[in-house]
Amino acid sequence: MNAGRRKDAAPLWAAYVLYPAYRSKNGHINTLAERLQGCFQYSMNGAKPAADSEIIVALESYMYWLAKGAPTGVKLQGQGFARLSEPARKADYTPAGGRLRAEGKVLTK
Repeated sequence: MNAGRRKDAAPLWAAYVLYPAYRSKNGHINTLAERLQGCFQYSMNGAKPAADSEIIVALESYMYWLAKGAPTGVKLQGQGFARLSEPARKADYTPAGGRLRAEGKVLTK
């Protein structure tokens, strides 16, 4: 995603200025290092590196460099993900719909 710079694709420059921040997932104020550790542990199903590890320090440093000059405490344009429009037809997640798709048949409504 353009090395963490692409707007509307969870850019790293926009994430940097959001921390520290409260996360309801773990019920406390997280540092950026904690948030990055969570990405390793939960999003990547791996072991979380120590907060002072080379990889966490490198990611924080890169994010800082990308965010230089960005204001803090405000919603930045391009922050987060782009909002997608609703599909014209809703997906059919019923067992019958799945079976028909697996058999190569198409459901019509």
